[in-house]
Amino acid sequence: MKMLWNYEYLEGRVIPSTTREAPSHALVLFEELLGFANMTRALDAGCSNGRNSLYLASLGLRVDSLDISSVALTELRNRIRISGLMDRICVHECNLEDALPFKPESFDLCLDFYIFCHFLDERVKRQYVAELWRVTKPGGYTLSTVFPPWDGYYGRLTTTGREPIIVKDPANGIVKELYTKENFNAWFAPPFMLRYFIKLEFEDMVQGKLYHRDILAMAVQKPK
Repeated sequence: MKMLWNYEYLEGRVIPSTTREAPSHALVLFEELLGFANMTRALDAGCSNGRNSLYLASLGLRVDSLDISSVALTELRNRIRISGLMDRICVHECNLEDALPFKPESFDLCLDFYIFCHFLDERVKRQYVAELWRVTKPGGYTLSTVFPPWDGYYGRLTTTGREPIIVKDPANGIVKELYTKENFNAWFAPPFMLRYFIKLEFEDMVQGKLYHRDILAMAVQKPK
């Protein structure tokens, strides 16, 4: 897994967010809905090049950024130095299939942006959600995003309409599961409570070709 992601960040650059600097569409929208001004600490699980970590840090949050790719984290560290946000972002190299290296109830906000979809083993999925629950403060939020089977890029790779719908991108060898709203929500709530569920649509370039993209995004809350 680590080798695949290092290749993606170093040479492949198939996934648009591998090189993107602007924060995720979903994160900006959730900031408008939830407001992050009263939050102090955030976890960016699978932070990639840090575009979302930098955005949260620019809003005043302290961010712990985790990723399995040493290449992605090298890029993030460079971007942190350029941005002048060294005192607001702490970088960790770790495998998110393992327990998160934080104390219980550490974070007001946890980001799971396109990470959960890469876990195919049910035990790993349950542990990952349980870990997000553990480190989220009471009243805090976890934000998660996945692709549905009708996404313009990944949808064309499907071979079955029956769940689980798992696709492998031939351009980089990375595997992910595509989710419907019902199946996606069922993994997080319970134990979390669903607060917002959003469908986002936009046009995006992948390997020089324009695709209609679809994203499912939700904000779930840990009860106080």
